[in-house]
Amino acid sequence: MPLIGKIIRFTWKHPSDKAEFAGMSMVRLKRVIQRLVRYHVLYQRTEEIAAAWRMSGKMRAVGRRGSFDAVSGDTNLIFRSKGRFDRSGAQVHEDLMAYSFCFHCGYVYGGSIGGFYFEEHLRLCRLLGLPEPQVQGEVSLFGEAYREVRWDSAVGPRPRGMSRWGRFLAFLFGMKIDDGRLLDVDRLYSPEFRVHLQKGIRFPRERREHPRAVVHIRRGDIGRPEYAHRYLNNAYFIDLIERVQRALPRVEVVIHSERDSPETFDDFIELGCVLKLDSTLEEAWRDMILADILILSKSSFSYVPALFNPNLVIYTPFWHDKLSDWVDVTTADVEHALMRYLQSTNILPAADRQS
Repeated sequence: MPLIGKIIRFTWKHPSDKAEFAGMSMVRLKRVIQRLVRYHVLYQRTEEIAAAWRMSGKMRAVGRRGSFDAVSGDTNLIFRSKGRFDRSGAQVHEDLMAYSFCFHCGYVYGGSIGGFYFEEHLRLCRLLGLPEPQVQGEVSLFGEAYREVRWDSAVGPRPRGMSRWGRFLAFLFGMKIDDGRLLDVDRLYSPEFRVHLQKGIRFPRERREHPRAVVHIRRGDIGRPEYAHRYLNNAYFIDLIERVQRALPRVEVVIHSERDSPETFDDFIELGCVLKLDSTLEEAWRDMILADILILSKSSFSYVPALFNPNLVIYTPFWHDKLSDWVDVTTADVEHALMRYLQSTNILPAADRQS
């Protein structure tokens, strides 16, 4: 069924191409799409009702059993979410939201259910020590109960919480959902939860002679016109890198990106950056998590490792909100924030700290 949704969205964006390919009129094509939309929405609603019903039953069962430890060995009381029909970074991001809900409520999270990009999804979960996904299984978490309320200021005002549909299902099945946490990422990814996540990391910390800044430059699919709102050009990253280099002359700058890019990477080579193009998912996330300074793109692929990184994170606003200790490039003095951070850590050489 997620495939049908993908086809609907793509066809609606490119109706003339699809009409020409199928040999049908635009009117007939749109009627077909409208039927698919109605069927898809009905199927989604049915899935959500079933997940909410299972979730409410497990919540009541946990309440009868008692504490987290008392239910941790009972596989019937493990909560599982529905996997996203998206790339692996977005899937792990969705898993973390469900994991956070279970962590703060004292439930046992068993991972997500879904087979899209499954191998990559599984590898990244193993890297981070997260509950592993499964291709098949019973979804027992209602999405709106744990999913961050996303919004884009360019589109409209910030939502107040769950949708009317979400509130209706919570009322129907007697579930008390703290949707305030879904509006506040500092509560969603609380310090306690982030410490819990960092304990699951399964690779050693590195010892380096010089501090390292890691930059994620999202390319590949967002080079297409329909993703123009997510594209950050080379000039944006060059400006940030130069600020970092001025604040910390000995810094090593590592760039993770893809060769499929509308712009070349020659300017970054001239800045002395280390280019890692099309590296493995594990290498990219390991570098981002261990970075002294991490510069994000508008992407879950760098947002997720930022949640595991205890150091300085430089963030550009998009529909996933920032944590309070991250530096927002649109509202903060980046160079001042860099110097304040560097002075408070031991990554800055003693001579530079004294100056």
